[in-house]
Amino acid sequence: MASSKTRTVGFTNTGSVSMNLLETDIDGNDRAHFEVSGLGQTLEPGARGEVAVVFTPQSRGLLRAVLDLGFGDGDEDQQVALDIELLGFGEEARLDFLPNPLRLEELYAGCETQEDLALENAGTLDLVLQDITFSDPDLFVLSGPELPHALSPGDQAPLVVGFTPQTAGSLNASMTVTTDRLVDEASLYTTVRVYESRVDRLTSQGGDTGGACQQAFVLTATPRPDTVIVSVADVRQEDGWSVQGATLLFEEPVACGASVEVAYEVTPPCD
Repeated sequence: MASSKTRTVGFTNTGSVSMNLLETDIDGNDRAHFEVSGLGQTLEPGARGEVAVVFTPQSRGLLRAVLDLGFGDGDEDQQVALDIELLGFGEEARLDFLPNPLRLEELYAGCETQEDLALENAGTLDLVLQDITFSDPDLFVLSGPELPHALSPGDQAPLVVGFTPQTAGSLNASMTVTTDRLVDEASLYTTVRVYESRVDRLTSQGGDTGGACQQAFVLTATPRPDTVIVSVADVRQEDGWSVQGATLLFEEPVACGASVEVAYEVTPPCD
């Protein structure tokens, strides 16, 4: 809304004496949107002069004001006043992100998520979408309009943002959209968790049944205990156990209080 346009207003001295431009003023409720320059001119009989009117709209719609010009001769015996109506229409280039900010669902590193949003031309001028960029390299446009893409006032362009984080932590990123008239950006937030490979020392628990503990070892995997184990290696105990969910079942009973060290990897539940 900060763009300006300049127009000139001309006038001619049709009298028989020289006239000086003594006053330039703008009246009316919308006078703040107009500015005039050109005070101090002297017009000989038959000469033409002009003032410049700068229109800088700060709001939308039709804006009205009145330009007051006051003229006088050198002796101030003759006074002439001109009132000229000024009309301007305030236009706006504006792009809205729906929603903004975009809060992505919490997810795990290595998983892909996608969120729908829309770009809306909320102004009064036609826009042409030219480029879409992200501050985080793990964010990308999964689907959207082919660029460049024209967007009329009131129209929306659907957009699907994809995100495949590689590290854990809080994401505070931005999406920047460049158009032919403006550059705007939206904020994106989410929290990324990570599943880690671990080595745990486990101790057999359960009732003593004939010198052996029948209860299985239970892994407490991060970040939650129902983690699916994709590989596990017993480095301290004899071979012979199997994996069921997050529980290690030994084929043979192990002594109560036996200690085993287990290395395992986990995969995030992306589905």
